Amino acid sequence: MSITAAPAFRDFLAYVGEAGYANEQPPTKHLPDGSHDIVLERDGWKYHDNWFGGEPFGGMEVISKGEKPFWMMVYFGAIIDPSEEPADVYTALKEALRQPDAAMPVRGQRKLAASNGYSYAFIWTGDLDRFQGQENICNPQGALIYKSEVSGGLINQ
Repeated sequence: MSITAAPAFRDFLAYVGEAGYANEQPPTKHLPDGSHDIVLERDGWKYHDNWFGGEPFGGMEVISKGEKPFWMMVYFGAIIDPSEEPADVYTALKEALRQPDAAMPVRGQRKLAASNGYSYAFIWTGDLDRFQGQENICNPQGALIYKSEVSGGLINQ
């Protein structure tokens, strides 16, 4: 069985979904190179999220078991409608990230109606071993206002 199929790995992904960036007060460090870091550890697992920018933004997440990195995801996203209020968009995104899809627990659900009236969708191909995906957020009027692309999977195998 692939490590990505193991319940412990999927549980850890759910944990970092809630405790990482989507947390109301994420444990973020601001680094001298202008990037931001979130590092979480639990039960021998380690998660490291490093990103640059704010609008647009890009970064990567790496998960290690012990000292060995074995899984990663890269991402790039932006609000594509400059008239939108970033706080509203990212409130919807964080709500989605706290509720990952069980089949692909790296972002949010396939579809989610956020509590602030925005809607979120995550579309992907592949599985946790190797995947590509896109997330979209629409405003309450149904207009697409945010897009992000992700890809990732197993490394060092």
